[in-house]
Amino acid sequence: MGRNEDEDDDQYWIKPTDMTFEEVVADKGFDCETYQVRTEDGYLLKLFRVRDKTIIGKEAKVVFMQHGLFASGGTFMKYADDNTPIFNLAREGYDIWVGNNRGNLYTHDNNKIDSKTNSKEFHDYSFQNLGKYDLPVQIDLALKTSKQDNLTYMAHS
Repeated sequence: MGRNEDEDDDQYWIKPTDMTFEEVVADKGFDCETYQVRTEDGYLLKLFRVRDKTIIGKEAKVVFMQHGLFASGGTFMKYADDNTPIFNLAREGYDIWVGNNRGNLYTHDNNKIDSKTNSKEFHDYSFQNLGKYDLPVQIDLALKTSKQDNLTYMAHS
């Protein structure tokens, strides 16, 4: 099934924007909190918590969204549209947490390695490190902060 060249490209592609993740979320009318955690091996990871403003202060089921390799949490949102997994789930009353693994545009800090002066060492990690260090510390923060015992994990690769 081919794509008709006359179709609107916006329905297929993420439009670039100068807005930050937080600004896009606010622009769509949702609440966005930013958190940072440190992994056992020193990487600083940025997470985003997205909620419909009507559920703030209420208990809500947690959904943790994790991007695939070579991507960021922004892959769960189409900047030009509010019909995306993040916004649809938030609208349904879920407490959405969007994780970011080391090495993407939100995670270029490490308390032991300078990514600018020692890029080779900073990027010397494997897929296993993401599961061993990055994911557990992010999930722990989401559960602790939301005061929940479990969550739904949504990911892509």
